[in-house]
Amino acid sequence: MSRSYLTLCQAAVSDLGIAGGVLQSTQGLTSNELIRMCNWVARADIFVQNLWTDWNFLWYMDSGISIGTGLDYFIPSKSFNAVDQKSLILNSGTTNASYPQWMDWEKFYFTYQTRPKTTSPAPTNWSIDPTGKCWLSSYAQATIPATLCYWLQPAYMTADNSVSPIPNSFDVIIVERAKIFYAQRENAPEILTGSTAEYMDMLPKLESSCLPRQGAMRKSRNDYTTAPDGYVD
Repeated sequence: MSRSYLTLCQAAVSDLGIAGGVLQSTQGLTSNELIRMCNWVARADIFVQNLWTDWNFLWYMDSGISIGTGLDYFIPSKSFNAVDQKSLILNSGTTNASYPQWMDWEKFYFTYQTRPKTTSPAPTNWSIDPTGKCWLSSYAQATIPATLCYWLQPAYMTADNSVSPIPNSFDVIIVERAKIFYAQRENAPEILTGSTAEYMDMLPKLESSCLPRQGAMRKSRNDYTTAPDGYVD
C-alpha cells in the first residue's frame, strides 16, 4: 500500500512550493490551488492503476461468495476490471470442491441461457455477461460457497487516510504524475520536463515489480544464466 492520500498531497504541494500554508487535511479546503492539487493526486493514482488491468496489487481472492439455492448466477463481492477465468471454485473449502469450465459469453448464452436449465449440485460451466454478472450452466441444488479471483476496479482516494494499492516503494509515481497535471495546467515547462522524466523512469520499475511475468525486465541477468561473472558473449 502507498502512503496516505494526505501524505502524497503534502509531498506534491511541498515539491511545487504551492502557497497556502501547510496542508493539514484534504478536506474542507478553501484554496482553489490546493483543491486542484489534491484532485490531481487522486486522479494521478487512478491514471497509473488504469494503465494495466492485471497489476499484481489489484489481484483479489474473493472467498466470501455464496450462491443461493435455486440460483444460476452470482455477483462478486467487489467491483472488478478483469477475472481469472480458471479460478472459480464451487463448494470451496470442502471435499466436494469443483472447478467449472469457463466459456465465452456469446457461446455460453446460446448454449445455456436460451433453453431451460437443470438443477445441479455442481454446475459444469460458467461465464460473465457484459454487465459483470456471473452465470452458471445450471441452478444450484443447495447453497454453494464459492471462491473467485479477479483484479479489482480502481477506486479514488477521498479521505485523508485513504491509501492506494500501489506499493509504498513506488508511490512517488503518483506524485510525479500529479505534478505533470499541474505543469500542463500552469504551463510550467521545467516542471513538466522534470516530472515526466521521473515518471518515465519509475514506470518500468513499477511494471517489472508488479505485472505478471515481468520480473526479468530489470534483472541484470536472466534466470537461466549459468555463465560465471564477468563472462561476455
